[in-house]
Amino acid sequence: MRRTIEEQQAQTEAQQDQVDQTYLTLTGNVALQALAIAATHEQIKTVGALIADDSENLRLVTTHSSWIGHRSGSAQCASQLANDQTLLPPLEHQLRVAQHALSVLMGRYPANWTPPDFELEDFMLPESIPLTLPAELAHRRPDIRAAEAQLHAATAAVGVAAANLYLRLRLALAPASNPRRLGNYLAPAAQQGALPETSQRHSLIMAHCARDGVRRQRRHAQP
Repeated sequence: MRRTIEEQQAQTEAQQDQVDQTYLTLTGNVALQALAIAATHEQIKTVGALIADDSENLRLVTTHSSWIGHRSGSAQCASQLANDQTLLPPLEHQLRVAQHALSVLMGRYPANWTPPDFELEDFMLPESIPLTLPAELAHRRPDIRAAEAQLHAATAAVGVAAANLYLRLRLALAPASNPRRLGNYLAPAAQQGALPETSQRHSLIMAHCARDGVRRQRRHAQP
């Protein structure tokens, strides 16, 4: 009974650690998606500024090419502008994917909720990061604690299985309509003529339990 209770407690601890692990994974994914949105916003701003510069260069070259006489410069600027404009749609798609992923992690429908426009300036890095960390921090990870609890539960289950190999008897007392003395039950069968019905039933139960215990021990001993 003690090993069974120990197994149940270990399984409860393992389930709680799994819940903590799921929560930690969820919060980590939320932070990663928010950072991805901020980084994509910064890339879109950079590409937008680059496209604006290309448009200005094309305007200047087009304006002065009439009296300079160099048409090749205008074509080159237009080609550069077209190439830089192709960088914008993939970034916009990447931004929408990150926003939808964050909506799902927050338990919202992407069509009904739009995440905030995160910027890199919104994230504050720690002032100092230690170069080394103690090994005890790894023991605080929920997945490691869950693995230890599962090992504990498995060890307790082995103890329960080993205890089931031995004979277990449950004796109960009940009032009888015709009580007899203890000496009458212990008297030889020749003096009584036959064993009482209750004694015969108990004897059969004990014999069955003994045979079952021997059978389990032999099955356990086989390789």
